[in-house]
Amino acid sequence: MSLKSEKEQLKGIAWKVFRGWVIDSYLECDRQEIINDARSMKGAIFKLSISNAQEQWIDFFYEKFPMKWFSRYVPQIRRIASLNRISPQDIYELYVIASTDFFLANIFGESDTFAHPSLSDEKRLEQAFVFIIAMANEALLPAHREEIKSEISQACQNCVKPEDVMEHILHLNETKLDFDHFRTNARQTIKVFNLVGIADEGDIFRYFKLFLAHRFYREYANVK
Repeated sequence: MSLKSEKEQLKGIAWKVFRGWVIDSYLECDRQEIINDARSMKGAIFKLSISNAQEQWIDFFYEKFPMKWFSRYVPQIRRIASLNRISPQDIYELYVIASTDFFLANIFGESDTFAHPSLSDEKRLEQAFVFIIAMANEALLPAHREEIKSEISQACQNCVKPEDVMEHILHLNETKLDFDHFRTNARQTIKVFNLVGIADEGDIFRYFKLFLAHRFYREYANVK
């Protein structure tokens, strides 16, 4: 699989995981209320097409989570977005779309597309991917992160092809990241995956290493 095609596949997973971070930011009562509302309205909403339901229900979530509320009560998501050049408006739009998507997934199941007037599916998936690889980076202790980055720089000095760089990074991730350490120190990350139905910790660790590899690759490519 090419580096580009692998990234495209990971973007779909990244969107689900981003939705997990959004769900995790809710108060428990808000989360349960959304699930209960979806269950109680399922019969009526299911008569709509998924695109019509998206268009109708996103307005509800703009009202439920207005920008002022988002700016005050969702600091972690806003901070990571700001550090990774995702604008305040875009991360807010992503938050509302993810909330609507969570609600409708409880009715229609998963959808690959989302009808939105200003955020295309391509941009939505790309920005969610940028956010998730940044969150993977944040989950590492700073000293551990710098150690891996230093070894990547040394190992990739003579690499020419992007695939060769990624191969070195993936190999270093395998040798430097310990599963038991991950289970102990990345409980919030594991919880977020669990919230969107990814329960197997082996799968979570594998996705985590892939997201982290793409983050390291992006940093190395920018520096080089």
